Amino acid sequence: MSVIQVFNEVVHELLCTGELVNLKLIKSKTSHQVAVQGLTTSQVRSSEETLDMLTRAIGRHNTAMTTKNQTSSRSHFIFVVRVVRSLRGLGGDAFNKIGALRLCHAFLKKEPKAQAQNAELDRLPRGLWTAYPPPRLLSIDL
Repeated sequence: MSVIQVFNEVVHELLCTGELVNLKLIKSKTSHQVAVQGLTTSQVRSSEETLDMLTRAIGRHNTAMTTKNQTSSRSHFIFVVRVVRSLRGLGGDAFNKIGALRLCHAFLKKEPKAQAQNAELDRLPRGLWTAYPPPRLLSIDL
């Protein structure tokens, strides 16, 4: 699991224990994917542990008062969980199925397709998002 904040093209890891450190985005010219150099991932083994770490990251997310909102964010909050499930095949052989869940707290358009994808997020505990609107689903590959 990893959580980052992107503000004015600057990337910070929100699960670190010390001061926020600037991380570097690496763009692949061939696959058009983006990676974050220096990003660490934390292993979690339960939904409770995941929510605890997510709550910690939300506490480090930069907000400030504006004329419109008491706690406003001008940044993107990106939460990535890599899911590994151990399964047994027909012959009894074990294998791992790997997937990923990516959430982004940002102001995204309310298009019908996006609303359908985001319906899954309504099951998240509302207490996590008291200062923010709920996050929006970027992608899920499970």
